[in-house]
Formats: sequence, C-alpha cells, structure tokens
Amino acid sequence: MMPSTLSGIPIGDSVQAVAEQIDAIGKKPLWVGHLQFSGAFLDQEANSQGTIPEAVASDLLSRASGLLRAFGGVERVIWTLDPLDNTPGLLAMQTYANLANMIGGKYAGSGLPESTDAYALRFRGGGRVNILAWFTNGGAAANAMMISGMEGYDPVAYSADSDSLKQRDGIDLPVDDGGNIALMVSERPVLISGHPKDLKQTITQIVAESTAQASDGMKAKTGQWLQAQKAKAAVKVSDWAARQQASLLDNLRISLEKWLRKSLGLA
Repeated sequence: MMPSTLSGIPIGDSVQAVAEQIDAIGKKPLWVGHLQFSGAFLDQEANSQGTIPEAVASDLLSRASGLLRAFGGVERVIWTLDPLDNTPGLLAMQTYANLANMIGGKYAGSGLPESTDAYALRFRGGGRVNILAWFTNGGAAANAMMISGMEGYDPVAYSADSDSLKQRDGIDLPVDDGGNIALMVSERPVLISGHPKDLKQTITQIVAESTAQASDGMKAKTGQWLQAQKAKAAVKVSDWAARQQASLLDNLRISLEKWLRKSLGLA
C-alpha cells in the first residue's frame, strides 16, 4: 500500500498510506505507539559516535517523531517506556516531554524546502511557530543552517533534550531583513520556538489556528457523514437486490410449475 504522493521519507510514506486509508473509511486520529530502537543498535551507534546510548536514543527518536508528525499524518507519537529497563532513559524522556510541548501543533511545512541533507520541520500551535531541525549527516560536527519564514517572530533555540524551555534558558536568534535566521546545527536535533513580536499577531495566529482546527473537524464530520450515507445506500441496494432475486426465483418457480402441469396434462 502506497500513499497518493511520495515524500521520499520511507517511515513517513508508510504511515501516510495508512492515514489515507483511514481518511477513505472515515477520518480518525492516527497514533503511533511503542516507538523504540533496539538496545544493541543504540550501543553500536553510541560506540561509533563516542557518546552514550541514551543520547543516541534521544536523537533518533526525536527525528523519527518529527518525520512521522510531518510526513506520516500522525497526530501523536508515543515512545516505549520501561523505567525498570531504563528505556528510553532519562535524557530521552526529557526530549520526549519537550517534543510534546513543541511539535504538538499542526505541521506547516519545511523551513528548508529545497534541502536534501537537512530538515527544519515547522509546526504551529498556541500562537507560536516551532521548528525541529537537524542535519542528516556529519555526526556531532555543527554546520551553518539558514531557516526562512521567521519574520514577525522572536525565535529562541534549545537543544532537543534541554531541561528547560524557558526563554531565558535558550539562545536568542536574530531575524534578518529577509525573515531568515541562522544557527549552527549538527545531527543532534535542535528545537526553535518563535513567539510573535506583538500581542495582536499572537491573537491573530491563535484565531487562525482555531479556525483551521474547526475546519478540519468539520471536514472530518462531513467525511464521516458521507461514509455513513454510503453505507446506508449500500444496505438499501443490497436489500433491493435481495428482494429482486427472491421475486425472480418465485417467478421461475411458478413458471416451472405451470410448465410441469401442462406437460403432464394436469393444467
């Protein structure tokens, strides 16, 4: 099963195909649960990167969550939690809490639409624009990344596993005249939160988001109503076909009886 449009992200395309199937039968929220990577794989990656498995789990799970939310049509991603086995670890759980706070809104496209080796996934919610950004290669080496579309916002950057998302604990990012921000990013995901510069813009953004959510809800209810009508119509057609079949069989039986009686001289 393939989605109608391929994004080039295998994990996203696979889940998007499921999301489209759900839309076809009546829109329902799509959740992905028990997301995890094997301990052996995390140990191997940690050894090659010179870090700890918890850090690797934090990075991989946050990237996968962002891709599923952006390209898979997934409303919520839930990681496997096993405290007795230290899975996925305290560092990763801090990342999970940050992602739940930052990328729970509606996906609003990429801040790097032409890039093939980096992601800057943009989500809108609560009047803010939040971005999850990382490079797909290069390891821990940081490279410059320029993200567009930040005019009118005061963006602040945090590491994905930051123990605080308060503005004073982040790094302020200046916005140039073209609405771009620049920062150094590696394979370790970075969270960027942009608050509107004035109250009016914040209120406008929240109203726009609420309107969009209401529109999505109305579309979902309309889709469910249409599916229900199709189901009722199918039942009616099925009942009609059954009645016609029964009527045809009765006519054939009566005709056969008349023919037999006539053949036997009993008519």
